Amino acid sequence: MPKSLYTERHKAIAAAIAEQRRASGLTQVDVAKAMGGNWSQPIIVKIEKGGRRVDLVELLKLADIIGLNVEALIIAIRDIPDE
Repeated sequence: MPKSLYTERHKAIAAAIAEQRRASGLTQVDVAKAMGGNWSQPIIVKIEKGGRRVDLVELLKLADIIGLNVEALIIAIRDIPDE
């Protein structure tokens, strides 16, 4: 499995997070605050631009905040070649 952050699957996840955040009407600042801890707007920017991966626990929390259907996302990216 490649170590690049820029696989097609990773790009699709980043795009889905960004698209759903905008659709939910939340700003990057709103999401960072809702994530709590050391999260900040620049971290959300990095995630949405594909410069930072999210682990499963982070993805689930992000999904709850922005209303992202993780199951649908997994189905959507499952067949994307991960080159």
